[in-house]
Amino acid sequence: MKNSIALIVIALAMALSACSTTPVGMTYSLGSEAASSPKAPLISVGTITDSRKNDPKGLGAIRNGFGGQMKTLETEQPVSEVVKTTLIDGLTAHGLLAKNKPKYILNVNMMRFDCNQYARREAHILLDVFLVDATSQQTIFNKTVKSDKVTGSIITLDAGIFASVDDLRQVANDVLQDAIDQLLNDPAFLAKVH
Repeated sequence: MKNSIALIVIALAMALSACSTTPVGMTYSLGSEAASSPKAPLISVGTITDSRKNDPKGLGAIRNGFGGQMKTLETEQPVSEVVKTTLIDGLTAHGLLAKNKPKYILNVNMMRFDCNQYARREAHILLDVFLVDATSQQTIFNKTVKSDKVTGSIITLDAGIFASVDDLRQVANDVLQDAIDQLLNDPAFLAKVH
C-alpha cells in the first residue's frame, strides 16, 4: 500500500514538473505557387482584432491523455500582433506593402487561431479580412479565410511529455501561412488591387 501511494505521489510530481510554457514565433515565406502580383506598394495593414476567447498571447497546448495541459504555447507578443507582422511579411513578399500613403488598408478580424496536441497535432485559423479604400473608407473586398491542419498518428510515441513544442508550432505556422496565401493569391483580391 505504501509503495502504491509513493508511486502515485512520484507520478503526480513528475506530471506537474513537466508542465511548462514556451514562447513561440511565426514566420512567412513566399511559396513558389504565388500568384502574379501587381508589384506596386498599394496596401498597409490596419487593425487586427482578436475576437478569440483565448488569452491574448495564448496559442495552444500539448495535452496529456486526460486533457490537462502539459506544455503551453504562447507568443511573445499578442497573437494579433504576430498575425499583423506575418501579414506584413506576406504583403512585402508579394510586393504589395505600402509604407506611406497606401491606396488600401487591410483590416482583419481574427475569429480563431489555435493549436493543440493530444496524440495528433492540429491547428485551426479563421480570419475575416476587409480591404478598405483608404480615401473613401469603404470596404471594397471582404473574404473569410480558413485553414485547418491535422498531422501525426493516433498511435504515436511523441505525445504528452515527449511531444515537441516546435512540431506543434510548425503546424500552427502552416495554417497561418496558408490563410495568408489564400488571401494574397485570390484572383478576386488581386483584381481589386490592380
